Amino acid sequence: MESNFIEIGKTRIVINNIKNFEITTEEVRKLWKENHKGNIIIRIITQILLLFASPGDSPVPKEIEKSELVSYKVLVIRTFQGEVYEFSERAYDINISQKANELNKLLKLR
Repeated sequence: MESNFIEIGKTRIVINNIKNFEITTEEVRKLWKENHKGNIIIRIITQILLLFASPGDSPVPKEIEKSELVSYKVLVIRTFQGEVYEFSERAYDINISQKANELNKLLKLR
């Protein structure tokens, strides 16, 4: 049975309304913190120095902020009515390549 629409998440788009589509990418900076214990020699020296430190001082591992750019695919669908829909792998639990293949097949059938 032929489908008259494509459904992504909770959005349904009528196939005959689709003008074109493309796959792009978005880059998102992912931030996190890690405890860094440092070099073994530095830790040994720190422990020795802490023997002479005032009470209450404790060896707390240094926290380091790390980041990296993560790329996600985005499916952009444009309609003849001027609407633009963007579906990101980051926001939706979908495989963009599979949805694009499905969309391509549906557009050929219209």
